[in-house]
Amino acid sequence: MEKINIVKLLVFLIGVFSLIFIPDFYGIKIVDFFLVLLLSLLFFNLLKSNIRFNVFLLIVYFVIIIFFLITIIGATINTESPIKSILVAIRYSIIVTIIFLLSNQSKQLKSYFRIFMKGFVVSVLINSLWIFADTIYYYTVGGFFSINENLRFLVLGNDHGLTNRLHVSFMNSNIFLLRSAGIGWDPGGIATALVIGFIYVYETSKSKKLLVIIALSIFLTLSTTGIVAFIVYLIFNFLYRKNKVLAMTSISFLFLFVYIISFIVKPSFVNYDDGKYRHLIYISKVFNIVYAKPTEMLFGYGYRGTGTFMNRYSELPKLQNFYFQENQIPESTLANLFLYGGILGALIQVVIFTLLLYYGNRLERSIIIILLFSYLGYTFENFWTIFIVYMLLFIKVRNYITYIHKKGETSC
Repeated sequence: MEKINIVKLLVFLIGVFSLIFIPDFYGIKIVDFFLVLLLSLLFFNLLKSNIRFNVFLLIVYFVIIIFFLITIIGATINTESPIKSILVAIRYSIIVTIIFLLSNQSKQLKSYFRIFMKGFVVSVLINSLWIFADTIYYYTVGGFFSINENLRFLVLGNDHGLTNRLHVSFMNSNIFLLRSAGIGWDPGGIATALVIGFIYVYETSKSKKLLVIIALSIFLTLSTTGIVAFIVYLIFNFLYRKNKVLAMTSISFLFLFVYIISFIVKPSFVNYDDGKYRHLIYISKVFNIVYAKPTEMLFGYGYRGTGTFMNRYSELPKLQNFYFQENQIPESTLANLFLYGGILGALIQVVIFTLLLYYGNRLERSIIIILLFSYLGYTFENFWTIFIVYMLLFIKVRNYITYIHKKGETSC
C-alpha cells in the first residue's frame, strides 16, 4: 500500500511540475527527475511482483514505440542534426512507458489520470499567479522586463528570449505590452495549457474563483492561440450541452474553415507580419510531402527536423527569404505531427486522435479538440501534452479490455 501511495505522489508531483520550465539546465527540468524516479519505481515493482503484460496493452505500447523509432530513423537519415530529435523521442518514450506500466499494473488508470490532472491544475494555478505578479513587475519596478529575465541564470543552454512583448502603435507612440510566459519562456504554450486547466476545473470542480483566476491569466498572456482556443472551448461547451452532434459538426466546420484559410491566405490579404502569416499556412504545406524523397515520405524528419521539410519543399525560402535554422521547427504542431514520422507516423497519429474523439466523453473530447485546434497555429507540444494524450488513449484501451472480459463472462 505504501508503494502505491509513493507512485500516486510521484504522478501528482509530475503534474505539479509539468508547467514549471524554470530552472532549465540544457533542456533538463525538475520534472525529469520525477519521471526517472517514477519509471525506476514502476520497473522495481514489476520485477518484484512478476506481473504479466496484457496483450492488448502491449500491442498499443509497441505501436507507439514504433512511432518514436520511425521519428528517430527519419531524423537520422533525412536531417543533418538528429541528436535533439532522438533525445526528444527518448524522453517521450519514457513517458509512454510510465503510462503503459501504470495501465498494466492497475485497472484504475483513470484514478492516475485524475491525480495527474489535479497536479496539473496546481501547476496552472501557480503559473496564473506568476503571470499576475510578472505583469505587475513588468509595468512597475521591472523596467519593462519580466521576472524571468532576471532569472536567466537559472536557464542554461537556452537562448530563447525570456521577456516576450507585443508591439502596439498608439497615437504616434510605441507601446510594448508584456506577453507573460508564466514560469517559462513561451506565452503561446503556457496559454494553451491554461485553457486545458480551465476545461478540467470547469468539468470537475467548477470552482468559480479558480476559473476566474485562470481565465484572466489566459488573457494576460496576450497569446492569440490561447485566447482563441479559450473562446472556441466556450462556444463548443455551450453547443455540446445543447446538442452533441451540433457541437461536433460545428467544430469540424471550424477546422475545415481554418484549413481552407491556410491554402488561400496571402501576406497582402491579411495585415499580419511574416510570423503570423507562416503560422497560418504551415498546415497546407504538409501536402508537399508528395514531392519529397521516398525515405522522407515514409520516415519523416524527427521531432526537431521538420523545419528541414519546409526549407526543401515549401515556398517560404523564395517568398519571404525565410529559412529554418538547425533544430528549428514550424509553429504548427498539427503540421509537425504529419512530418515527425512521415506517412507511417502520420497514420498512427490519425488513428490515435480519431479514437480519442470518437470514444471520448465531454471532458476528453473538449481537451483533445482544444489541443488539436491549438496545434493548428502554434508549437507547444511538450511532455504534459504527451502525458494527457497517451494516458487517455490507454484509458480507452483499458475500457475495451474490461468490456471484452465482461462480454466473455456473460457469454459463458
